[in-house]
Amino acid sequence: MSDTQLRSHPAHVPPGGGDDATCFITWRLRETQAGLSREERDLIVGALRHFDQERYCLWAFVVMDDHVHVLLRRFRAFPVERIVHSWKSYSTHILQKRGRHGSVWARGYSHRLVRNESEYEEKLAAIRTNPQRRWPSVTSYPWMWYHTDA
Repeated sequence: MSDTQLRSHPAHVPPGGGDDATCFITWRLRETQAGLSREERDLIVGALRHFDQERYCLWAFVVMDDHVHVLLRRFRAFPVERIVHSWKSYSTHILQKRGRHGSVWARGYSHRLVRNESEYEEKLAAIRTNPQRRWPSVTSYPWMWYHTDA
């Protein structure tokens, strides 16, 4: 998608975070795990999309070979800890059924409350450019998505 298709979402970033806070979340594979295959990245994308509009509103994500970034607005009843736990737990179960052994994800995750439009744009840009920063020759990346207005 081109930069001209990207629209900002100032109404989606509540002042001071609020109960329905917008967050930037990152978690990684364990260092002992091989990078995620194309099929495994598809599974992670499916997990991210599964509760979109039920537990959170996805604004953007990128599933890389060794980490995941997500920009979302969580809904009041679903704390970040619960959301991330469900992603990591479900994906671990599925990845282990597909042949991975041991702990798949590194312990913990990082998350940052997005407090204003400037931070939102910064985190969105980080997601959008992550594949090209890792692999400069990449022109499209199927495991990255961001919300655009029609």
